[in-house]
Amino acid sequence: MDRKEMQKLFKATAAINTPEGIAAYRAFAAALTTPILQKLELDSIMRSLFAVERLGPGAQASYPVAEDFELPVWVLPGLGYVAQNFIEGIGEEVYVPTFTVDTSGDWKITYARDSRIDIPQRAAEKAAKALADYEEECGWRIILPAATSSFSGKGLLGSRPAPIYEINPASTGAGYLSKELINKMIVGFKRIGRTLTDLYVSPEDAADIREWTDYENSRPIWKQIGDKLVNSVKALFFGSRRVIPSQACV
Repeated sequence: MDRKEMQKLFKATAAINTPEGIAAYRAFAAALTTPILQKLELDSIMRSLFAVERLGPGAQASYPVAEDFELPVWVLPGLGYVAQNFIEGIGEEVYVPTFTVDTSGDWKITYARDSRIDIPQRAAEKAAKALADYEEECGWRIILPAATSSFSGKGLLGSRPAPIYEINPASTGAGYLSKELINKMIVGFKRIGRTLTDLYVSPEDAADIREWTDYENSRPIWKQIGDKLVNSVKALFFGSRRVIPSQACV
């Protein structure tokens, strides 16, 4: 739907006390859904860290525990809750609790009468940002305990230490985001058959990186780490990537 059609539909919503106005309001709300979801895809970094599953009405969010599942499985019961972990036997299902995240926007009816389509468009942008903020809060509530909790084992599943990489306090590179710490993370990932490709850090950790490296003059060093990680860290230097807490990766 182009801008002129949106303006015409928005103006029709001013007659909210008539059946035509109500129908126009519903159609207009549905038309705003697409740009909200498109902006949400761009604004929510969790959309790149988690798989997005679109389930049909009434479908149960259940998944078989495949061989590539890492146990225990962490889930979030609801917005504002603490993440929980539970164990399921191999071959059984994991049931993921779902919950609703709501946001809203409103405007004076005079804006509709004047076809001020810019007003609901701004409201839609704010709604998308609010949804992205909720998603990121929920995502980090899952990531942080999963990345910092040890597992004592259960049944045939052996124990597992917390997947945290630290430098000995007495060693060089301890106490900040150092080359030594990143190198230890790279080695740790290699040992479990993975590759460190992205680094999500706070502004303070980004400052640590700038203290010990000059990207343009240290290309051979970064080449050993991998181009994907190079691009991720370089983006932080120039502010083209959002910076978020570093606890999830250290």
